[in-house]
Amino acid sequence: MKKRWKLAAGIAAALLAVPAAAYVAVVRPNYPPVPVLEAAPPRNQAEADRQDLELLRRLPEVDRSFSDGARERFDLRIEGLLAQVSAAGPAGMDRARFEMAITCAVALAGNGHTYVRGAAMGRSLNALPLRLVWFDDGLHVVAARAALAELLGARVAALGGRTPEDLAGALRPCIGGNDARARLLSVSLLSSPAALHALALLPAADAAVLAFDLPDGRRIERRVEADPRPAIRPEGEVRWPASDLLPTALPADDGPWQHVLSGVDALPLYLQHPDRAYWHDYPAPDSLFVELRRIRDTPGAGPGDGLEAFLDRVLAEAAERKPKTVIVDLRANPGGDYMLTAAFTRRLPEVVGPEARIRVLTGPDTFSAAISTLARLKHFGGDRVAIVGRPVGDFPAFWAEGGRLSLPHSGIAMRYSTAFHDWGQGCGLAQIGRCFWLNYLYGVAGGELSPTVKVPFTFADYRAGRDPDLEAVMPRPAAAIAAGG
Repeated sequence: MKKRWKLAAGIAAALLAVPAAAYVAVVRPNYPPVPVLEAAPPRNQAEADRQDLELLRRLPEVDRSFSDGARERFDLRIEGLLAQVSAAGPAGMDRARFEMAITCAVALAGNGHTYVRGAAMGRSLNALPLRLVWFDDGLHVVAARAALAELLGARVAALGGRTPEDLAGALRPCIGGNDARARLLSVSLLSSPAALHALALLPAADAAVLAFDLPDGRRIERRVEADPRPAIRPEGEVRWPASDLLPTALPADDGPWQHVLSGVDALPLYLQHPDRAYWHDYPAPDSLFVELRRIRDTPGAGPGDGLEAFLDRVLAEAAERKPKTVIVDLRANPGGDYMLTAAFTRRLPEVVGPEARIRVLTGPDTFSAAISTLARLKHFGGDRVAIVGRPVGDFPAFWAEGGRLSLPHSGIAMRYSTAFHDWGQGCGLAQIGRCFWLNYLYGVAGGELSPTVKVPFTFADYRAGRDPDLEAVMPRPAAAIAAGG
């Protein structure tokens, strides 16, 4: 009897050891311990800054996206900042300069998911009373305070005597990720005189002299005073540039604003329902259009509210209607939780049948879980899937997951990344402990994720209410109807 019990105990121990070993090898590396500051209360601002920098120096302990070379450069940058703090005296560094120095240091990781949640995301420092958006034909004003309404639709020709393109290039080292994302997010820094001044790119911190090419062909120059508050104020929010395209996305507490599309009745599909994170329509009887602006459950989105429930309803309806073309719009989608779209991406090709075409619209705002969703659609849809528009806002392989680390004295917060994703080639056994563990259950090799149909995004089309991406995948009459034409 004792032998049987020993045998049973041995088998039980072996069975328990398997999941325990799997957890240690696959899951636990995705959740490294977050460093904490252990120091006496600072006696002055300079000491507080030094303590913040010493904690920041430990960021690569938790952020696994740093390569060995990037980690060395990061450590050298922190050493340099510590020297600057010491040279600044008891008062420490200028606050804007301190934040931007940290922003650029963190960007040395080269990873789009590793960033400071500050001026580059519109959450700190000041901001011009304008909303600027990059188009393929330049940087344009899409919204402005009523006093600056004459600038609506204008192209920014110069800022502080330099072209926006030149300034965006100078800001590139301060934004991680691919070039599409860096150009996209540069707009928040271009909109903040304090940020540009801290980087020695503008002579003043409270205003900027800009040259504008007006819609009527005139070039004018204006000195524009900055609002002392940042572009985005609610805690937890960040500025996603695609939201500025929506005519209702205007500040509610800063006095009257005007948008270049204010009062326009016939908006293209992608600009409709600005209060919804996801919705769908049939712009033609045989064409299904699905707009996904977030991959998160959004309260108030409709019956059932949740994204999975919404997508289940879309699939049930599509199973009955059998559309010949399905258009999934991810252009304004910064991501979320790709598990919420996992079932949809797998089932959609089956539901609509082998004859249906699937077209996915992408752009530089397509990021994180939106890229995962794109890869899964392409994997399960195969040759029926075409990617239309502009390149997405990250590489197919990137570091993500993780969390937030806040520096205790300055309050500067950053996002760190702990798990690898490879939506181009997929995660293999050699990457166990490196790849996000759920990707071994739901990850796929999506292959090439660049647009197969490249479509320019111009201000002229935007202002005219046209959607060339939609027109590229639908017959012209249907696309015209969708745009109200």
